[in-house]
Amino acid sequence: MKKLPPYYQKYRWMVDVTQNPNHPDYALYGAKGIDCHWGVGDYKAFYSWLISTLGHQPTPDHQLSRKDKFKGWHPGNLEWMLPKQRSRSHTKQNIFVKYKNKSQSMSQWADDLDIPFYTFRRRIAKGIPIKDIVKEFKNVKTKTV
Repeated sequence: MKKLPPYYQKYRWMVDVTQNPNHPDYALYGAKGIDCHWGVGDYKAFYSWLISTLGHQPTPDHQLSRKDKFKGWHPGNLEWMLPKQRSRSHTKQNIFVKYKNKSQSMSQWADDLDIPFYTFRRRIAKGIPIKDIVKEFKNVKTKTV
């Protein structure tokens, strides 16, 4: 079996989902106006841009992803992301919470406030205000120290 060039499968998938109406995922991308800067036959240009701009995949866990999910695969909208970072950029999958005039996903708040995510999510779902959740966890930490 012939070995494919590095990142060719990702390139091929980006082109297919944006340009091939017969691709199973076309309705999620191309039909919604999401496009790919590199067309069919542009693999060398894509690879050259990728290596010179972003470099090789930093670790096997990193994935090439779009920063803004409403924009296509274009220079300036791509970066290497870890799965956790990537999931945070999928705005349809996240629930955003506003606290101290800042809006971010529940997982980001849980990380920033050092509160276990599932505990944080459960309390938000119960309608407990975020300021009360934060106060409760500050009290718990000061008692255990």
